[in-house]
Amino acid sequence: MIHKDESMVSYRKIAVVLAAALLLPLALLASVSVFGDKATMDTVANDDFKVELSPPESGSPRARALAALDRAQDVTLYSLQPWQPPESPSAWQELPQAERSRREDEQWQRSEREWCKHERCYHHNRVLGQTSVKAADLPEVHKALRESLGQVPDYAAACIPEYRHAVSFISAGKHYDVLLCYGCGQVAVVIDDDLHDRGQTYAMGEERALDAILTRTGIALAAKPDH
Repeated sequence: MIHKDESMVSYRKIAVVLAAALLLPLALLASVSVFGDKATMDTVANDDFKVELSPPESGSPRARALAALDRAQDVTLYSLQPWQPPESPSAWQELPQAERSRREDEQWQRSEREWCKHERCYHHNRVLGQTSVKAADLPEVHKALRESLGQVPDYAAACIPEYRHAVSFISAGKHYDVLLCYGCGQVAVVIDDDLHDRGQTYAMGEERALDAILTRTGIALAAKPDH
């Protein structure tokens, strides 16, 4: 399914620091031993971090999508190009703050309206291509979904998600869309075209494995930000 989502301006203009006190960059989260539904972080980068991993809350959209994987059919992998905010004219820097903000808000809203006006979009991300996942590739796709949906850490990354990958599937008559942001370690869940959940995740399978599935079928990949 190809969908147009609601405006994301207010969401994307959230302050970059979502939870600075809890921020743990994904690159630092390298040594974890898992015990049941919990995990403990060993000493990393000369600091002691304790990270607890929990399963999604029972009955939540994330938990429902995870359970639905057992009977997933028609699995499709998407390559997405997320919307990027336009750069404001340099002359606007001389304007009073309130006027500059008003103009930027209008510019962003106009940009987002145009983003999908003449393009195929999937939850407000342009579709660069999609492919039905073959049986040989299902283990990698399922791994990405199970890890992304199934591990909820007790921190939030100071990062606004940009979804470059997504997986859709049908299970028990319902349509599930799972959007993946590897740059921020975040996942979004859509059930029957209704955005239910966005959240932090811990592990997400191998991004390069998903990229390989897409590129083998000639599908372009969105440029990734430099980190």
